[in-house]
Amino acid sequence: VEALIYQESLEKEIDEVRAKVEKKPFKKSEEKIVKNNKVSTTDSDSGWFHKGEHKEVFAYSAQVACDPNGWVLGYTADRGNLHDSRTFFDLYAKLIQKFPEIDTVVADAGYKTPAIAKKLIDDGRTGLFPYTRPRGKKELFRKRDFSYDYSNNTYTCPNGKQLIYKTTRRDGYQEYRTTKTNCITCPLLTQCTLSQTKQKTVFRHIWQLYLDKIEQNRLTTWGKVTYNRRKET
Repeated sequence: VEALIYQESLEKEIDEVRAKVEKKPFKKSEEKIVKNNKVSTTDSDSGWFHKGEHKEVFAYSAQVACDPNGWVLGYTADRGNLHDSRTFFDLYAKLIQKFPEIDTVVADAGYKTPAIAKKLIDDGRTGLFPYTRPRGKKELFRKRDFSYDYSNNTYTCPNGKQLIYKTTRRDGYQEYRTTKTNCITCPLLTQCTLSQTKQKTVFRHIWQLYLDKIEQNRLTTWGKVTYNRRKET
């Protein structure tokens, strides 16, 4: 339920962003139903759970929250094929209802999403997430190599060319793209993209600013000491 509320909030903001550039709003989507490609013959409510590369089993996923001393404060149980970022909201709502004094949430990388970051900041709470490695091919430029200009809503590539906003997708990610002319003559093209169109595209979530703010917590001395506590049994 809580996840659906935030999905509706995201869709509303997406429509507002698209309206500013005279793009049509998306049709309203109903809550997405996570399909079970494999269904247990003995427990159809369970989900096909993947852990690592080899472990696959019908299971439930328990989301558990503890205090700094390791005592369990609350939990939820969901189908094994639901992602942590989706099940977070119900556990979080359950926690703050029972313990409104909670001011900091420390969680692993599975919960490091723009929506969760926004929820914590909107509620006046501090979030702390771990470092996550950049995705993609190592030989290509990373997203961090492209600087974002808040005032102009553009990115600048390592060769000094601008990536202009093109559209906002249904999932909340905005597309920024260079012109084909700039890319095709760029001496850094092979380090930048393997796209057949010879154009670089960078994606940025409309709630990325919230995630950027929370990311700063990880870099502080407090953040490093506090996150290490999460490893303790």
